[in-house]
Amino acid sequence: MLNWVAARIPTPFILDKVNCYLIKDEPVTLIDPGPWTSDALRAVNDFLASEGLLPENVARVITTHAHVDHHGMLGWFAERGAETYVHEKDLPKIKHYCHLQFWWDILEQAECPLEILDQLSPYLQREKQFSYPASDFVTVRDGDRLSFGSGELQVLHAPGHSAGQIVLWEEKTGSLFSGDFLLPNIYTGPVMEMSPDGKWNHPLQEMMAACSRLADLPVLVTMPGHGNPFAYYSRRLRELRQYHLDMAARVRVLCESGKSIFEVVRTIFPRASDWNLAVAVSQVWAYRDYWQRRI
Repeated sequence: MLNWVAARIPTPFILDKVNCYLIKDEPVTLIDPGPWTSDALRAVNDFLASEGLLPENVARVITTHAHVDHHGMLGWFAERGAETYVHEKDLPKIKHYCHLQFWWDILEQAECPLEILDQLSPYLQREKQFSYPASDFVTVRDGDRLSFGSGELQVLHAPGHSAGQIVLWEEKTGSLFSGDFLLPNIYTGPVMEMSPDGKWNHPLQEMMAACSRLADLPVLVTMPGHGNPFAYYSRRLRELRQYHLDMAARVRVLCESGKSIFEVVRTIFPRASDWNLAVAVSQVWAYRDYWQRRI
C-alpha cells in the first residue's frame, strides 16, 4: 500500500486550488505539482518541508495532463534532479504550446467578435507565464506501471478533457488518482485539440469511450485533481457521462436553430469571460462535433 499525503496548491485560475499528491515511498514522487507562481512554489516547499523533505528529494514528478495548473512546476523540479512524466499525447502542448494557436483558430471559426478576441488574446498567451518548462520527459502510455518500494501505480489513459489525460490506479487498495478526469463537484469538459499531424480530435467521443472502458474499475476511493477525495466513483462516472450527453443534445438543438458556436456559448454559458470563455467555446465545439459525427 502506497504511503501518500496531499496538499492544496494555490492557482491563479477560477479553480483556485489544485491537489498535489506526495507519494513518500521510494522513489519519492509528486503528482501534479501545480502552476509556476510564487504562491504555488511556496506552498509546495512548505508541503515538502512538513514531511521532512527537500525539493531535491523528489525523484519523479508526474502530471496527469498538460493543463498549466497541474504541470507548471515540472521544469523547476527537473532542474533539481527529478524525472518528469507525461502522457505522450500531451507532450507537444507542454514543450511547444502548440494548442494556443489552435485555440485562437477555434475562437475565430466560432465567429467570436473581434473585440472579444482582443480581450482574450492576453489570457491565452499568459499560460506561458505560469509554466516553468522542462526539457526532458519520460513519456507514458496506457498500461504502463510505475513501481514503488511498497506497491505500484498503473497508468490508464482517459482522454477527453486533455488528449493525454491519465489516471493512476493502485489496484491493491482500490485507489485512483483521477486528475481532472473525474471530480466530485463539477463536470470537467471536453477540450478540442489538434494533433501534431494536423488532425482535430473528437474529445467527447474519447471521453465517453474512457467512461465505458473504466466503468468496471473497482475504485474504493478517488483522489481528484480538485476537491476532496470521494467514495462514489461509479455513480459519479455515470453522472459525468449523462451530463455531457444532455449538453450535447442541447447544443444540437441550438445549432440547428441557426445559432453560431459563439451564440450557443452565450446562451449556455452567459457568464463565461476571459480564459473561461475560450474554454466554453472549445467545449461547445466538442458537443457539436459529437452529434455531427453521430448523424
